[in-house]
Order: sequence, then structure tokens, then C-alpha cells
Amino acid sequence: MIYYLWVFVMLGDRIKRKSYQTLYDRVTTSGPASKALGAVFRATHMNSDLGKKATYMVLHLAFGTATMALALLHWYYFVAHTLFVDIFLALTLTLTLTLTLTLTLT
Repeated sequence: MIYYLWVFVMLGDRIKRKSYQTLYDRVTTSGPASKALGAVFRATHMNSDLGKKATYMVLHLAFGTATMALALLHWYYFVAHTLFVDIFLALTLTLTLTLTLTLTLT
């Protein structure tokens, strides 16, 4: 959080003046995350730049915490870890075979 406060508040003018691109700029302007964040900003009626950045920080913290909790679950529970790996392996194989068959048949 201190890093984001430093980048957004203390260095904000310098970053804009030198046209540096931050992760916030990239996420809010391109890709599927930009659409989701745009919807969040509209739903919360967030108009100020600092308010949007604060909302982004909270969402970033929430996703980071959820990811760490999932990693902790997988660290302590072998079954959860094994199921997670098996599901990803099955999805990878399914998508690979589907793509291969689709390309072969066309």
C-alpha cells in the first residue's frame, strides 16, 4: 500500500509529465480488466482520478489476498493441491485436443 501511495500521490505528476506507464495505466486502458474496472468505476460513480486509483488499490489488495489464501490452502492440504493440478491438467489436455482436432478438420 505504501508503494501505491508513493507512486500515485507523491510521484503522480512526475509520471504524467514524463509519460511513464504504470500497471494502473495499463490495466485501466487495455484488455478485459479495463472493461471490468470501467464497470466498477461506473457502478460506484467514481469520477475523480484519485478515487479511481484508490478503488484499484483496494481491488488489487483483494485479489492478492485471495491468491495468497488459495496458495496457503494448497500448501497445507494435499488433496486441494492435487485437485487443483488435476483440473488444470485436464483443462489443458482438453483445450489442446480440441484445438488440434479443429485445426486438423479445417
